[in-house]
Amino acid sequence: DKKYLNFKFKRIGKKTDNHTELVVTVRDVTRQVQLAMRLKEEEERREKLLQLMLSILDVEPQMLTDFSESANRELEFLDTIINQSEVVDYDNFLEKVHRSVHLIKGNAKLLNIDYFATQAHQFEDIVSEFQKRKEKITAKDIDTLRKRLKEMQTGMDEMERIIEKIGKVLA
Repeated sequence: DKKYLNFKFKRIGKKTDNHTELVVTVRDVTRQVQLAMRLKEEEERREKLLQLMLSILDVEPQMLTDFSESANRELEFLDTIINQSEVVDYDNFLEKVHRSVHLIKGNAKLLNIDYFATQAHQFEDIVSEFQKRKEKITAKDIDTLRKRLKEMQTGMDEMERIIEKIGKVLA
Protein backbone atom coordinates (compact mmCIF):
# COMPACT_ATOMS: atom_id res chain seq x y z
CA ASP A 1 0.00 0.00 0.00
CA LYS A 2 1.09 3.52 -0.71
CA LYS A 3 1.77 5.62 2.39
CA TYR A 4 1.98 9.37 2.76
CA LEU A 5 4.14 10.66 5.56
CA ASN A 6 4.72 14.11 7.01
CA PHE A 7 8.17 14.82 8.46
CA LYS A 8 8.93 17.60 10.91
CA PHE A 9 12.46 18.38 12.08
CA LYS A 10 13.35 20.39 15.19
CA ARG A 11 16.78 21.25 16.43
CA ILE A 12 17.14 20.47 20.15
CA GLY A 13 20.75 21.24 20.75
CA LYS A 14 23.47 23.57 19.59
CA LYS A 15 25.42 22.83 16.47
CA THR A 16 28.82 21.45 17.46
CA ASP A 17 31.58 19.96 15.34
CA ASN A 18 29.32 19.81 12.29
CA HIS A 19 26.72 17.84 14.26
CA THR A 20 23.24 18.98 15.10
CA GLU A 21 20.89 17.22 17.45
CA LEU A 22 17.44 16.87 15.95
CA VAL A 23 14.10 15.44 16.88
CA VAL A 24 12.18 14.08 13.95
CA THR A 25 8.43 13.68 14.10
CA VAL A 26 6.85 11.46 11.50
CA ARG A 27 3.10 11.44 11.00
CA ASP A 28 1.15 9.09 8.78
CA VAL A 29 -1.16 11.36 6.76
CA THR A 30 -2.23 8.66 4.30
CA ARG A 31 -5.89 8.80 5.29
CA GLN A 32 -6.09 12.60 4.92
CA VAL A 33 -4.37 12.51 1.51
CA GLN A 34 -6.62 9.71 0.27
CA LEU A 35 -9.73 11.55 1.45
CA ALA A 36 -8.57 14.75 -0.26
CA MET A 37 -7.94 12.85 -3.49
CA ARG A 38 -11.38 11.19 -3.33
CA LEU A 39 -13.00 14.55 -2.63
CA LYS A 40 -11.26 16.09 -5.64
CA GLU A 41 -12.31 13.16 -7.86
CA GLU A 42 -15.91 13.49 -6.66
CA GLU A 43 -15.90 17.25 -7.29
CA GLU A 44 -14.58 16.66 -10.82
CA ARG A 45 -17.22 14.00 -11.43
CA ARG A 46 -20.01 16.29 -10.21
CA GLU A 47 -18.73 19.11 -12.42
CA LYS A 48 -18.78 16.78 -15.42
CA LEU A 49 -22.31 15.65 -14.56
CA LEU A 50 -23.44 19.26 -14.28
CA GLN A 51 -21.96 20.01 -17.69
CA LEU A 52 -23.66 16.90 -19.07
CA MET A 53 -27.00 17.94 -17.59
CA LEU A 54 -26.73 21.43 -19.05
CA SER A 55 -25.83 19.95 -22.44
CA ILE A 56 -28.82 17.62 -22.28
CA LEU A 57 -31.21 20.49 -21.59
CA ASP A 58 -30.17 22.17 -24.86
CA VAL A 59 -30.94 19.14 -27.04
CA GLU A 60 -34.32 18.31 -28.58
CA PRO A 61 -35.77 15.21 -26.85
CA GLN A 62 -36.01 13.16 -30.06
CA MET A 63 -32.43 13.99 -31.05
CA LEU A 64 -31.28 13.05 -27.55
CA THR A 65 -33.11 9.72 -27.83
CA ASP A 66 -31.52 9.09 -31.23
CA PHE A 67 -28.07 9.93 -29.85
CA SER A 68 -28.59 7.64 -26.86
CA GLU A 69 -29.73 4.72 -29.03
CA SER A 70 -26.90 5.20 -31.52
CA ALA A 71 -24.25 5.55 -28.81
CA ASN A 72 -25.54 2.49 -26.97
CA ARG A 73 -25.43 0.45 -30.21
CA GLU A 74 -21.84 1.50 -30.81
CA LEU A 75 -20.86 0.82 -27.18
CA GLU A 76 -22.37 -2.67 -27.42
CA PHE A 77 -20.46 -3.25 -30.66
CA LEU A 78 -17.24 -2.04 -29.01
CA ASP A 79 -17.90 -4.26 -26.01
CA THR A 80 -18.30 -7.25 -28.31
CA ILE A 81 -15.13 -6.73 -30.34
CA ILE A 82 -12.91 -5.56 -27.46
CA ASN A 83 -13.93 -8.48 -25.25
CA GLN A 84 -13.67 -11.16 -27.93
CA SER A 85 -11.38 -14.02 -27.00
CA GLU A 86 -8.57 -13.35 -29.46
CA VAL A 87 -7.65 -10.58 -31.85
CA VAL A 88 -6.16 -11.92 -35.07
CA ASP A 89 -6.14 -8.93 -37.43
CA TYR A 90 -4.95 -6.01 -35.28
CA ASP A 91 -5.23 -3.38 -38.02
CA ASN A 92 -8.82 -4.32 -38.80
CA PHE A 93 -9.66 -4.52 -35.07
CA LEU A 94 -8.26 -1.04 -34.37
CA GLU A 95 -9.99 0.40 -37.44
CA LYS A 96 -13.36 -0.92 -36.24
CA VAL A 97 -12.80 0.47 -32.75
CA HIS A 98 -11.68 3.82 -34.16
CA ARG A 99 -14.68 4.04 -36.49
CA SER A 100 -17.20 3.35 -33.70
CA VAL A 101 -15.62 5.78 -31.27
CA HIS A 102 -15.39 8.42 -34.01
CA LEU A 103 -19.11 8.02 -34.73
CA ILE A 104 -19.98 8.57 -31.06
CA LYS A 105 -17.69 11.60 -30.95
CA GLY A 106 -19.16 13.09 -34.11
CA ASN A 107 -22.74 12.69 -32.92
CA ALA A 108 -21.89 14.12 -29.50
CA LYS A 109 -20.14 17.12 -31.11
CA LEU A 110 -23.11 17.66 -33.42
CA LEU A 111 -25.42 17.93 -30.40
CA ASN A 112 -22.88 19.87 -28.28
CA ILE A 113 -22.71 17.12 -25.68
CA ASP A 114 -19.13 17.93 -24.79
CA TYR A 115 -18.96 15.33 -22.01
CA PHE A 116 -19.19 12.46 -24.53
CA ALA A 117 -17.27 14.27 -27.22
CA THR A 118 -14.34 14.65 -24.82
CA GLN A 119 -14.53 11.05 -23.61
CA ALA A 120 -14.71 9.74 -27.16
CA HIS A 121 -11.86 12.01 -28.28
CA GLN A 122 -9.61 10.67 -25.51
CA PHE A 123 -10.55 7.11 -26.46
CA GLU A 124 -9.90 7.89 -30.12
CA ASP A 125 -6.45 9.31 -29.29
CA ILE A 126 -5.48 6.07 -27.55
CA VAL A 127 -6.62 4.01 -30.54
CA SER A 128 -4.70 6.32 -32.91
CA GLU A 129 -1.52 5.83 -30.87
CA PHE A 130 -1.95 2.06 -31.10
CA GLN A 131 -2.48 2.33 -34.86
CA LYS A 132 0.77 4.32 -35.29
CA ARG A 133 2.85 1.63 -33.61
CA LYS A 134 4.29 -1.04 -35.81
CA GLU A 135 4.08 -3.88 -33.29
CA LYS A 136 0.98 -5.80 -32.27
CA ILE A 137 -1.14 -4.49 -29.44
CA THR A 138 -0.67 -6.25 -26.13
CA ALA A 139 -3.04 -7.55 -23.47
CA LYS A 140 -2.25 -4.39 -21.51
CA ASP A 141 -3.35 -2.29 -24.52
CA ILE A 142 -6.62 -4.24 -24.70
CA ASP A 143 -7.12 -3.59 -20.97
CA THR A 144 -6.63 0.14 -21.63
CA LEU A 145 -9.36 -0.03 -24.29
CA ARG A 146 -11.63 -1.94 -21.90
CA LYS A 147 -11.12 0.71 -19.22
CA ARG A 148 -12.00 3.54 -21.64
CA LEU A 149 -15.03 1.62 -22.86
CA LYS A 150 -16.20 1.11 -19.26
CA GLU A 151 -15.85 4.86 -18.61
CA MET A 152 -17.98 5.65 -21.67
CA GLN A 153 -20.59 3.06 -20.66
CA THR A 154 -20.73 4.56 -17.17
CA GLY A 155 -21.11 8.03 -18.68
CA MET A 156 -24.00 6.81 -20.84
CA ASP A 157 -25.67 5.26 -17.80
CA GLU A 158 -25.30 8.55 -15.92
CA MET A 159 -26.76 10.47 -18.84
CA GLU A 160 -29.77 8.17 -18.97
CA ARG A 161 -30.32 8.59 -15.20
CA ILE A 162 -30.18 12.37 -15.61
CA ILE A 163 -32.68 12.24 -18.48
CA GLU A 164 -34.99 10.09 -16.37
CA LYS A 165 -34.77 12.52 -13.43
CA ILE A 166 -35.41 15.52 -15.68
CA GLY A 167 -38.41 13.68 -17.16
CA LYS A 168 -39.85 13.10 -13.68
CA VAL A 169 -39.43 16.76 -12.76
CA LEU A 170 -41.08 17.97 -15.98
CA ALA A 171 -43.93 15.44 -15.80
